Amino acid sequence: MGKYLFVERDDPNFKIDDEYIKEVEARYSFSFPDILRDYYLRHNGCDMYETRFEKCGVEFCVIFLYDLRYGKMPIEKVMEYNKDNDSIPTTFIPLAQDEDNDDFYWDSLSGKVYFLSLSNVEHPKEICGSVEEFFQLINDSVKGKGEIL
Repeated sequence: MGKYLFVERDDPNFKIDDEYIKEVEARYSFSFPDILRDYYLRHNGCDMYETRFEKCGVEFCVIFLYDLRYGKMPIEKVMEYNKDNDSIPTTFIPLAQDEDNDDFYWDSLSGKVYFLSLSNVEHPKEICGSVEEFFQLINDSVKGKGEIL
């Protein structure tokens, strides 16, 4: 894919390198899919357009993708917080958040993307079969809003 239409503006202060990505993967025993690795190397910490898409008759909103290392709530901080929550599988890696503070997770075991509502964490809803498909959904919701980054 390589084109992230949902990126509104990059923040040069949030840049990371491949070595840091490998450290995170080793610490939590998973490997990011290529599209996430590319996204983090190119756009970690970016501002993004609010995106809305419909899946299975339900409208979803994405207001930000979780960053690595930086920001108020980086992936690593969420992973540490979630490790004591038996309702969230250990293979669920935080991916994005919606306007109600509910989260989208990427399952490092199956590759699928799930939505977890804070009010119903025990019943994750499958959204997509892959991160690529998830990115395509949010890309499609912003076509024509910005330049291709």
